[in-house]
Amino acid sequence: MIPTMPQRDAKLLIGLLVTIALTMLPVTAFSAAAGFALLLYFPGRLLLPILGLDRMWSPAGTTILALAVSWSVVPFFLNPVWHATNAGYTLLACLGLTLIALWAVIRPTDSPSPEQTFTRKVTVAAALLIAASIVPSIVFPYWPTELFGYPVPAEIHDYIKHQGLLFSLEQRPLPIGNPFFAKGAADPVYYYHFFYLIPATVRAWTHHTLTYETAFTAAAVLVALPLIGMVYLIAKRFTRDESSALLSTGLFSVIGAFDLFLYLPWMFHKGRPLIMLDFWVEHPYIIHNPLFQIVWSPQNVLAVLVVLVGVLLLSAGTLRRSWVLWGPVFAAAILGSSVWIALGALPALAIWAVTKRRNLPAIVGIGVLIAIVNLPTISNYLDSAAHPDRGLTFDWPVNQAAVFGRLVGPGIIANFLDLPFTLALEFGPKALLLPLVPIALWKRAWADDGLRWLMITAVLSILIASVVRVELIHNDLRHKIILLTMIFCAVIGGGVVKTVRDPTWRNPFGLTLANPRFGRLGSSMLVVIMMAGLLTELYESPATATRRYVEDHLAYRAASPERKQLIEAERAALGFMRHQLPPDAVVQGSGSPLRARLAQTVRKQIGVMEPWDDIAVFAPNDPTEYHRAVDTVLTELRQGSSAKDLHRILRSYGITHVFVGIVEREQWTALQRFDDKRYFNDLFNRDGVRVATVTQP
Repeated sequence: MIPTMPQRDAKLLIGLLVTIALTMLPVTAFSAAAGFALLLYFPGRLLLPILGLDRMWSPAGTTILALAVSWSVVPFFLNPVWHATNAGYTLLACLGLTLIALWAVIRPTDSPSPEQTFTRKVTVAAALLIAASIVPSIVFPYWPTELFGYPVPAEIHDYIKHQGLLFSLEQRPLPIGNPFFAKGAADPVYYYHFFYLIPATVRAWTHHTLTYETAFTAAAVLVALPLIGMVYLIAKRFTRDESSALLSTGLFSVIGAFDLFLYLPWMFHKGRPLIMLDFWVEHPYIIHNPLFQIVWSPQNVLAVLVVLVGVLLLSAGTLRRSWVLWGPVFAAAILGSSVWIALGALPALAIWAVTKRRNLPAIVGIGVLIAIVNLPTISNYLDSAAHPDRGLTFDWPVNQAAVFGRLVGPGIIANFLDLPFTLALEFGPKALLLPLVPIALWKRAWADDGLRWLMITAVLSILIASVVRVELIHNDLRHKIILLTMIFCAVIGGGVVKTVRDPTWRNPFGLTLANPRFGRLGSSMLVVIMMAGLLTELYESPATATRRYVEDHLAYRAASPERKQLIEAERAALGFMRHQLPPDAVVQGSGSPLRARLAQTVRKQIGVMEPWDDIAVFAPNDPTEYHRAVDTVLTELRQGSSAKDLHRILRSYGITHVFVGIVEREQWTALQRFDDKRYFNDLFNRDGVRVATVTQP
């Protein structure tokens, strides 16, 4: 006899089937929206009963959990499928059949009555304001993709690799290929790619009609909102107070640090504004606020979200005997999303196991399974770190902003001497509120399994960030691993307040300090540092979102009439290459970092590009042929011989089109070679800017 399902489960199945059908619609907006729902809501919603979380929260909390669990599991599921195929309908069949099978086997669990979320109108309003400030901060640095008919590249340099990975996934299944080296385009390179599988899958379902930027920013938003929501859920469960949880949420999202107040004098001294508030300090010492990371590198933020799901599961204790299954899955999700977050979270998990002293043989066994499951990923990371200038080092450069570190010179000891100053400045309220937190809350955090792991992770992360660094000038370690420390400080820091009365116009949240010993002085201090932190975000987020429009406008306005004409022609040529060249075109520009954004602007394979920091992700395992190609092609373009020789070299490296813009006119010689119709044909030629096809031999 087939058991009858509760009515809500039948509705869940109907919703799932309708979503699968909508995903196949030939309308990009419907297909994309349904695709994200299919990937990021239904898997988590179906897994919540298995994880024992289905009745823990009211609907708003359940939705946050469904998104967070989906992000933790779906990329792990997609990874082996993507190694076999990047065909949209095959991916849809694999996921759809798996979700239907999950629906067939799950049953609701017996859980305690749900904890209410966002129970007061003022809390709902504050949460909506936080979301309304987060979403534009993520979207507008990348979108719209065109203005006044011209392509608009993202100024955020990390998007060079974001778009490069999505381009590679469009061209071929995993492993990742090289969009900056046509002859070695199919040679495997490695980067933590789990985040990109979601937008790449949705793009495959829309037959790649959904733009890279739209898919990427939608995925980034759908990471950011559940991440901030998870901070709220964990803080609410820990403090048992809605005002405390809301403060924790604000501390991790819209309440920044105090570096703005060092930046402003620097800005007036330089006479021009810059968006990066951390320009007052050298790159290896940068920390950055969480919203900066959410906007710039959501692939690392995904790993933090997975950590928070693990924290909640440990706190709830719903997987006492199932960690042998779920431990490797969540560890693989962390490691596949960010090696830097894994570097703090996974060793901390081992330390946590030692502090618990319970069932150590089982914990060791899970650790061995984690290592086995992640062996290919670990091997790829080790190979990547073996490249010159890409590994970890104990050597530190001079920190011009050092305070106490000046006493001993650059290095690890100097870093620890400056740590109190750095934390007070770049953590801001997240650090200064900690002394106000009642001792009882600290003890409760240590007694809670999940928060104990997060606490150990927070301490270990800040120690690692003070000892080792990445050799690249744009340090990928320090300002990402410390996200884990910031989350713990935000969760604990929210405990400085509690709800005691009904809201009033003077105290809309009806809160007071949890530790009455600090009285009015503590309350005044709380208000001042909150407002100072808000000022940082009120400046940086809008500035980051609008800078590509402002900076481009200023540069255009300052140009001479001849330069304006040339800029207009180049923009038109870039638009021509984006929309008119065939998808398999291989474009060659100057190849220098001045053409950093050519690939994302024209959305085509690049012939060769000089090796530099922002494309270091795509450095091949054997760089010999790559460097030979760069030297041969770019030397020929810059120094030049005959049109015949240039044609032969370009064809030998698979280059089908040449772009001659402003940079190329300044760097290349003998541009008349492109007038030889035997070897090159103009597809676009305006005011000296041209796009030429390399003729077939």
